[in-house]
Amino acid sequence: ILTAGDDNTARLWDAKSGRELRRFSGHENGIRAAAFSHDDAMILTAGDDNARLWDAKSGKELRRFSGHENTIRAAAFSHDDAMILTAGADNTARVWDATSSREILTIVSVLDGWLSINADGRYQGNREGLKYMNYYDPNENAMVPTLWAAEDLKEMAAE
Repeated sequence: ILTAGDDNTARLWDAKSGRELRRFSGHENGIRAAAFSHDDAMILTAGDDNARLWDAKSGKELRRFSGHENTIRAAAFSHDDAMILTAGADNTARVWDATSSREILTIVSVLDGWLSINADGRYQGNREGLKYMNYYDPNENAMVPTLWAAEDLKEMAAE
């Protein structure tokens, strides 16, 4: 049995005896999601603004997936454990390569639409989503919402 909580740990328990087998520590603001890989060799935890991949037997942290701007609320392995999906309070879902920790795709929920941006900067979205994108403003040191015309997005993607 795998549990996770506000004490910043995930714990692996023996289902028969109720004894704690392993503790996975490192998150700073609670763990909101925890999952086994399909072969039970790895454990995925998520909370704060990152997800972590652990070796289930040793408890050693293997990789970290960082990129969300707020708490991650859900995390899961793909059917073949090759990718990890995270979804956060920053209104994004992100797909990661489980081996390299590289972000493959970001899906942004915007107003009545959606927008996806892959690691190469290519994008797609529905009509409403393509009207709305965030950009990084160094003066604000933050992501700032901006309205873009679809033509501007095509030019930006071509650069």
